[in-house]
Amino acid sequence: MGYKAYDDLISELDRFKNKMHGGIYDLNLGCFGSEYASGALSARFHFLDRGKIHVSIHTQSEFKDFGEKNVASEAKLYFVSEPALLDNFIQELKNLKASQSDQAILEIV
Repeated sequence: MGYKAYDDLISELDRFKNKMHGGIYDLNLGCFGSEYASGALSARFHFLDRGKIHVSIHTQSEFKDFGEKNVASEAKLYFVSEPALLDNFIQELKNLKASQSDQAILEIV
């Protein structure tokens, strides 16, 4: 992900946090499948209940040889967060870009 795409991600999340009445934000990084390198992430942030953000995540690592197969680790996660925790996450993303931190975590409720 380049600097412009990273800045766009932060801006889009910042706009999304104000759409508490059914807003949806889809984040897609990389591509799924063995023909692509470095893995993929697909995340959906959805305001379903006032004050609650429902988050669905699907991730896939890069493919590696495993015995006679070429496989990738995958995970699907479903959790709920809150606007204040999203604010913290956005700030942590900004800190990550500024090299003031080495991680950004969206906490769950």
